Amino acid sequence: MTRYTKPEMREHLKEEVKASAKGGKAGQWSARKAQLLAQQYKEHGGGYIGPKDKRGKHLDHWTEQEWQTQQGSGKADTGDGMKRYLPERAWKLLTEDQKRATDQKKRSAKKQFVPNTRAARAARAYVDHGDATQLDEEQLQRLSTQELRQLARDFDIHGRSNMNKTGLAHTLHEGFEKANTTMKKHELQEKAGSFGIKQAQNKDMLVHEIIRMSQ
Repeated sequence: MTRYTKPEMREHLKEEVKASAKGGKAGQWSARKAQLLAQQYKEHGGGYIGPKDKRGKHLDHWTEQEWQTQQGSGKADTGDGMKRYLPERAWKLLTEDQKRATDQKKRSAKKQFVPNTRAARAARAYVDHGDATQLDEEQLQRLSTQELRQLARDFDIHGRSNMNKTGLAHTLHEGFEKANTTMKKHELQEKAGSFGIKQAQNKDMLVHEIIRMSQ
């Protein structure tokens, strides 16, 4: 079990971070504030005793991703509603319309935890886990040619060596769409879990819920 070398200092920093409007609404805790706390704790000389658990390692990965608003700010609460927070790389995979859509969904809901739009979820899946299967064709075009060639190798795309960037993105997208419509039930259950779908009794229901959440 991981322990902190300076637990009292960490608690003091935690209260300061929680009270701040940076990373979420003042007085409310958030995943982004957990990242900020980890950063500040390290900057103030704090350390850990024992190996980090899975949650701690995941938090380290999040911190390295440079989370921010669409405008590049570390402050999500601007007084006129909470803005969407995403890793910088995820924002770059979205069109201007997609950026506005996920930001508007967050601001309109007027609460802390608001699901992303389909495009933003797909961008997060790629940035977090390297899962490109939910990216639309335009998002795939935003990847580098090197990334697309690696994906083509991973998925054994025939004729990939003769394809340009547009061809790679198009062929990958076609393959992903086909695979997503022929999933087995256990694969659908995993995909449903990524959308936060917790209850579905049969394959048809899973497909219905995934399609509904993808819209």
